[in-house]
Amino acid sequence: MKKPVIIAAAVLLALLAAAGIILITDKKDSTPEAEASQPNVRIMKNTTETSDPVEESYLRQIAELKSQVERLEQEKGEAEFDRAALQAEQDSLQKRLADLENQIVYLRDRNNALSGEGQNYQGAIAARDKEIAELNEKLDKLETERNASEIAYQKAIARTYEYRESLDRRDEALTEAESTGTTHITRKGDLVSTFNILPPGHARNVLGIKFGTRDVDIEGTLALLPHWFLLADIGVSQVPDDFVRDELPGYDADHAFFYEVLAGTGLNWRFNSIQCQPNFYISTMAGPAWFYYKIDGDIDMKTYLLWRSSVGFDVTLHKHLQFTGDISFDWVPDYRFTPRFTLGVLWSFSNEWAIIRKK
Repeated sequence: MKKPVIIAAAVLLALLAAAGIILITDKKDSTPEAEASQPNVRIMKNTTETSDPVEESYLRQIAELKSQVERLEQEKGEAEFDRAALQAEQDSLQKRLADLENQIVYLRDRNNALSGEGQNYQGAIAARDKEIAELNEKLDKLETERNASEIAYQKAIARTYEYRESLDRRDEALTEAESTGTTHITRKGDLVSTFNILPPGHARNVLGIKFGTRDVDIEGTLALLPHWFLLADIGVSQVPDDFVRDELPGYDADHAFFYEVLAGTGLNWRFNSIQCQPNFYISTMAGPAWFYYKIDGDIDMKTYLLWRSSVGFDVTLHKHLQFTGDISFDWVPDYRFTPRFTLGVLWSFSNEWAIIRKK
């Protein structure tokens, strides 16, 4: 409670006590005993006065005291309200103080933990700085070694260029010697004939003729892709030994042949690094085969399906001229395989061109 309020309340109580004493004294004077003890004196009052001045003064004082009491009570209420507000504010401040103390404890613990982590980080950073310094030393060493290697490499490149230039000059001289029909030695020391002048490649584009003990063939190929070619063959081949006996009972002939037109495909591989550029291939083809025969002066014909599979090789003789040989097996339905061996010559017009050339 505020000090002015207490002082005002004390003054008010003193005034109330004085007013009470005065009122009690007036009442005693007005009692019958008091009147009896007084002499019987008639006091003539002025009828013109409406009230006692003392009483009016007391009344005014009482009114003022009541007003002061009401004001003091109002101030007391306001003081109680202020006290409650102050108490609530004090409770809030105490709660905030407790929260701040908790935060201070947490922050202190966190600070201690961070200090420990900072020390650990500083140790790790120091170790890392040491590793980086070691790596920098290694890099400097490697850079020095690299510079030395680069110098040696540049020297080796210069020597290589000089060697290549000498080889190119030697090749030019060897090329001029090739026009004379002589032989020469390659860079690797291999003896090479000047007849081997086909450009390197794996395409088989040839046209040729082959002979055997049982057949004659005209053969042509076109490269579909490197190592893969299409094949066509026109020829005459002797029929199987028991063909005439089985097909034409009673017919006798010293020679009986099939006239065939065959088509197929094959795979090949050429060794360009070898002097004669050998080329090995396998192929298979099929087509109609006609058998002509004459009985009683009349010529007749029968048609059959002929299937032929071959394994062979080509070698270069001179420029585009090649030698070839193969082993083949012919098969006609209802007859066993008939082996054939042929040799021949081919004209190769390109080892590089193909219908579908891979870029």
